[in-house]
Amino acid sequence: MWPRLKPLWEGFCSCAISQYGWHEAPLPFNVVTTAIQQGFLQGLLLTDTAEGKDWGFLLYGIEPHGSIEVNILALQEGVEPKAALDIIFRQFLTDVAQRDDWETISYALLGKQSEYVLTAPWYGFKPVGQCIVELDLMGELTLPVLQHQHETLPPLACDFSVMSWQEFFSTRQPSEEALTALCNTIVACFSTEVDALWDPRFKTASGARLALDSMLRGDMGAFRPEWSTLLIKDNQTVGFCFVLHTDAMTANIALIGVHPSARKPEPNSFNDSSSSTVRSLGLGTQLLRHTLVRLMKGIGQGQWLLAKITATTGTDNVTSLRMYRRFGFTEQTWYPHLYLTRQTAQKSYFGKPMFSEQAPVGCCP
Repeated sequence: MWPRLKPLWEGFCSCAISQYGWHEAPLPFNVVTTAIQQGFLQGLLLTDTAEGKDWGFLLYGIEPHGSIEVNILALQEGVEPKAALDIIFRQFLTDVAQRDDWETISYALLGKQSEYVLTAPWYGFKPVGQCIVELDLMGELTLPVLQHQHETLPPLACDFSVMSWQEFFSTRQPSEEALTALCNTIVACFSTEVDALWDPRFKTASGARLALDSMLRGDMGAFRPEWSTLLIKDNQTVGFCFVLHTDAMTANIALIGVHPSARKPEPNSFNDSSSSTVRSLGLGTQLLRHTLVRLMKGIGQGQWLLAKITATTGTDNVTSLRMYRRFGFTEQTWYPHLYLTRQTAQKSYFGKPMFSEQAPVGCCP
């Protein structure tokens, strides 16, 4: 069956960047088939059995931390999406229902896949809006805006300091104690955030350690310790801003947060309990400011060349969006991120058990 995937995969690759929101070209087909053969990827091929034509495919992987990551759901041009999605979603959920090694299904509807957001909730998925913001480092106003913010923001309270990861861990590898404390801070910042809805790693210290190790390994882009900053109090990390080098000209703020114990509500704020990235004392804003100033200084000294800095935040996270706008970031695009918990998936919908029907004809693993 998988040899039949090749023309579909090649068709997807030809428009992955332009239509599906991918930042770089997908993996070669031989790498994909190897991942399938070794069990790292699984999926479904959607076929019109009457005409013998393949309509599309879905690929997904099951992560060690208990999350099923839907990598791509691509349909051929001219395929009626509602009928196709009904078949493939039902078969996908029927297949994963037989497994007990997952807690959450995660699916970012990038590019044209955002059209599926109206259909997916019929199968139990819930969407959360995500916004990609970008700072154009080549813009004429970027440097003046950053300079103004650097000069007008109040100094940090005397019991706080900001250091780069490289500076804080300058003479030693991070100890297990230091990493554990940092992971506890990550959990405190994100366990109640929308990120934890589709990434259960943020709910426990052991899970946060998996996420941190993945970032340090460079799984999502090269980790840059000289760009990443830590908020320090009493020689402990109470905040972080991790920066990755995602391509030759782009830096990405992967995670930014301040421990709740170091924050207090901002005056005249919306009091949005879901917004954890910045609250008062201005600590989150200060953390971002130090990171941006560090990056711009390095660019000015010719240490590295960057054209833009990106970040992702919730579309309803007013506090976070306001913080990024303050430094000149603009919203570039948004996408729905679907999540489905195992508990929700096992419940019935429309009065019928979700997984009781036989596999629909035309969708094969």
